[in-house]
Amino acid sequence: VEDGGGVAAFGRGFEAELGRPYGPWMDAFRSVPLPPLPEAVRTDLTPLLPELGPERVDLDDPGRLYDAVVALVSHLAATARTAVLLDDLHWVDEPSTALLHFAVRRLADQGVAFLATARSAELEDNVACRRVVQALRRDDLLVDLPVGPLQASTIADLTRPIAPDADA
Repeated sequence: VEDGGGVAAFGRGFEAELGRPYGPWMDAFRSVPLPPLPEAVRTDLTPLLPELGPERVDLDDPGRLYDAVVALVSHLAATARTAVLLDDLHWVDEPSTALLHFAVRRLADQGVAFLATARSAELEDNVACRRVVQALRRDDLLVDLPVGPLQASTIADLTRPIAPDADA
């Protein structure tokens, strides 16, 4: 996406940060230059990005935040091919997975690529995430690409350039 002049927002889940609501989204939007946004959208994004303004919206109504995220991604997609990548989805909190479901649903016809990785065995332990994956699959908004374990020779090829003496 980036090689083609597009925007790839990247965030990831961390096992130790499961209690950090919207953490992967915060990281994703901080990983890209943000376009000019209407003031109302900037204000509604302050729970994720407090640096956008002194006024901070309360999360009692997450709908405002969800709409603001969709508006932000729509603004990004209006000028460049856009992808949102969320790594280690199995370690993502419930509010983040709900926001993912909302954004995918709302942006399905705008050509935005949402890519997520998850370890299938650990996905089973994250009920909220598993529920969102099932809903996206049911709504035909998910393409599963299972990846099996890497062969030892592939691991060696990947590690050699960064750690030539490592035991793959």
